[in-house]
Amino acid sequence: MIITTTPSIEGRTITSYKGIVIGEVIIFTNSLTRNMDVAQLRESREKAFQQMEQNANKLGANSIVGVDINYDTFSPGNNIMIISVSGTAVVVE
Repeated sequence: MIITTTPSIEGRTITSYKGIVIGEVIIFTNSLTRNMDVAQLRESREKAFQQMEQNANKLGANSIVGVDINYDTFSPGNNIMIISVSGTAVVVE
């Protein structure tokens, strides 16, 4: 599956738009140090991408365009991080 932040794929034609797809992962950081391992962050981002790709597959898409990646923290101590990725599931030829 082609996944890109661009709205189109060079050399390919989008023949069908299947809808918006999302992947989300919640990470709980150490509340004492508020540190997050870089490997943990990378692994969590990859899980979010995998969820998004699975959702696109369910819709019959073979690519995702216009992908956006967001990192948000919340809770009083900012010890909860949400990684969300979203894009448009499409069929390309």
